[in-house]
Amino acid sequence: MNYPTSESIGAADHYVIPHSEAAPPARLTIAVAGNIGAGKTTLARRISEILQFEPFLEPVAFNPYLEDFYLEPKRWSFPLQVVFLTQKLKLMQQLQQSPHHRVLDRTLHEDAEVFAAAQHRAGFMDDRDWLAYSELYRALEPIVVIPDLILYLQADVDFLMYRIQRRRRPEEKPIKEDYLKRLNRAYDEWIEGISKRTRVLKVRALDYESGPDWKRLDALVHDVEKLLVRTIAFKFQK
Repeated sequence: MNYPTSESIGAADHYVIPHSEAAPPARLTIAVAGNIGAGKTTLARRISEILQFEPFLEPVAFNPYLEDFYLEPKRWSFPLQVVFLTQKLKLMQQLQQSPHHRVLDRTLHEDAEVFAAAQHRAGFMDDRDWLAYSELYRALEPIVVIPDLILYLQADVDFLMYRIQRRRRPEEKPIKEDYLKRLNRAYDEWIEGISKRTRVLKVRALDYESGPDWKRLDALVHDVEKLLVRTIAFKFQK
């Protein structure tokens, strides 16, 4: 699959502007979205460093159900996702109180509409738990900010498995290719829907440990800045 690179930013089939801005927002929010191992945190940190956005990274608080979920997903899917949703809500509360431009590592919407939804479709979360989880999410979603731009890092399963294995997180050792395939499908569906509500840019995931890709990462960040200036008529004050 050929993914768009920073050279193709702005192409109509990859970039969506659902409505025009009457006035530039006082604070911009960029979110980096993507599957496990796509490189979201690295990109979010680089955006923070170059554009001087305040970073809001995935909560470092340990989810006590994560390792158990990968071993017995049907037993632990519901509590796992409730803990993740709670952690992300706390992070979003901090983000929405920030007076600065913000860059977010994965949205609260992804927790529910990608991960929890994919687990329900796979039969890991039964209908009763899914209904309870969905009711909780629907109560929270209206109060959570929608980013001004979502950068969607796309990657095939082989690339994701390579990165997951290389970073050697013990809790991720049981991750299977089939699970990542399910999440990729769920991400594509979610992106199609969220692109009707905000700007979405699809970007090929990069292997940041290699020199050439690290240079392309910086070029991507600068292209994102130009894109925001062009589409929101916003002037960055650094």
